[in-house]
Amino acid sequence: MLLVKLAVLSLVLLLLPHQGVSLDIYAGADARFTWPTSSSCLIWQFGISNQNKDDFVSSGVLMGWFQDLSKVLSTPNDTDTTYKGRVYFYGDFTRCSGVVEIRNASVVHEKPYLVKIRTSSSPLSPSASWDLNVKDPPEITPIQNTTVREGETITLICAVAGNPTPSVSWSKAGSGHSTGGNVFTKAGATKADTGQYVCTAVNTVSGNTQTRTASTYVMVKYKPSIISSYPGQTVNETIDFLKLTCISDGYPAPTSTWSRDGLVVSLTSVYYSNSVTRSEAGTYICTATNEMGSDTTTVQVTVNCAKNESEPFVRSSESFFAAADIISVDKYVGEDARFTWQSNNYLEFEFGISNAAQDDIVLGGNLIMWSRGSLLSTPNTTDVFYRGRLYFYGDPSPSADSKHFEIKKVTVQDEKVYLMIIMDPTSRVFTALRAWSLTIKGNLLLMICIFRGEVAQCN
Repeated sequence: MLLVKLAVLSLVLLLLPHQGVSLDIYAGADARFTWPTSSSCLIWQFGISNQNKDDFVSSGVLMGWFQDLSKVLSTPNDTDTTYKGRVYFYGDFTRCSGVVEIRNASVVHEKPYLVKIRTSSSPLSPSASWDLNVKDPPEITPIQNTTVREGETITLICAVAGNPTPSVSWSKAGSGHSTGGNVFTKAGATKADTGQYVCTAVNTVSGNTQTRTASTYVMVKYKPSIISSYPGQTVNETIDFLKLTCISDGYPAPTSTWSRDGLVVSLTSVYYSNSVTRSEAGTYICTATNEMGSDTTTVQVTVNCAKNESEPFVRSSESFFAAADIISVDKYVGEDARFTWQSNNYLEFEFGISNAAQDDIVLGGNLIMWSRGSLLSTPNTTDVFYRGRLYFYGDPSPSADSKHFEIKKVTVQDEKVYLMIIMDPTSRVFTALRAWSLTIKGNLLLMICIFRGEVAQCN
């Protein structure tokens, strides 16, 4: 009686649905099915299971072996593009032990699978089953760049797909902080909110974590702010130049103009006068404007003129340099002319062709300049005479070290007076430092005279 009851129980258990093992992988990964060893294996088969996990579906056997067969048989038919060439066996097929692998699995392989084994002591029956679940790593839809106006709300949306559902967060590049969720919002946008924002999506399958990111750039439009400032400027009539530069910040990039006493005198951020006249004295206003608004700054310019207007105005020797400061440089044709100087008290310098008074560089005569840490050779692109022949040696930044300019392979056309001017760090006004009279041997010497004079502020 006991044997009969055990036989009935075994039959009932055999007929009950088999509980499959859940096997989760990412799409594109290899699905591996492993089952235990049997010491008396006669036949084993692996394939697509029915829902009860007790038999294969019709034509569902994918691989198998039976006793005395010297190899494992792969059984998908020739027209089966889903499994053919994808199913592999690893292990000891004679002991019904090993691993079946479906390579590069996709959602079409998301099915229940079964292995059936026959031993010397049992019929062909289910030994193990699996439910293959093919998951998807995160996928982020590309995010367009965004432009907002100052004070508006920034809204960024990260559209993410994936299985299981990914966790999503936003962060601003370089901030070290992140905000959870697909939607990022920031009220009251400011200039500081301009920058790159990154959406990060993460999901995990069977301990394997996949991360995807996408970035977007946010531009915040804000009104101009003028960041350059000048003290009152005092210049000398006729012999000095006047240069006012208006540096501003804003987005979109501001346009700047200069006006004097209500009249526009420059449609750019720079006002420049090569030879100042008394009519240029007055109050100058720089206005920087964009679609978000405007900003202004004011500079008062004073022009000094000679007391006796019937005599030509010349610079006082006390305010410039004496004749002894003009250095004679004599060279033969084809030699290199070198102009040596030193100073540690300037913000900028320029080297070029001197005017007749040796107090400024003639218009268009700039040859080398150092400004805002950049050393430039400044002849225009059509100047075939000096271009490519100018060199600077030494440290261009303020220092007491000797430095020099050089004109390579001089000709008689180089026979000119050359001038070095520097910007005083306190007054921010250019003054002459040194002049050189270059003479090509065989030509007449250039005679230079500097006269004394007195200055007075123009009414």
